[in-house]
Amino acid sequence: METVVAGETESQEMPYTLQGDAIVLEDGSRSVLTLNGDSLTILDPDGTEMIMTRHGAENTAVIEGNTDVVYGNSIVGVWDMDIVGLMKMNGVSDEELAQMEPLLALMTATMEFTEDGRCIITTTA
Repeated sequence: METVVAGETESQEMPYTLQGDAIVLEDGSRSVLTLNGDSLTILDPDGTEMIMTRHGAENTAVIEGNTDVVYGNSIVGVWDMDIVGLMKMNGVSDEELAQMEPLLALMTATMEFTEDGRCIITTTA
């Protein structure tokens, strides 16, 4: 994850694998993915849902039979994240979200899935 706040940057990458329709991060956390065109939905086990939209150019064709690393017209690429969804996935309550509303309007976030199995989240406030 790369976070930029007032000129300060922090980074962290999270290796992932795909198992069927689930993404599994290095820490063992597991979420269900639904890809519909340029929309990617992540559903956590607690019911929290985040919908992201594809950012940038189309990917190449799908390489058949690869279930560990995603290639082609799939999740590989950069996705624009819903800030409110991101906060909810991190356990922020509705009351806390209401208090943070002015700050949330100043934030952007993307999630990049690489062909070599890395997930990179970049947030800017």
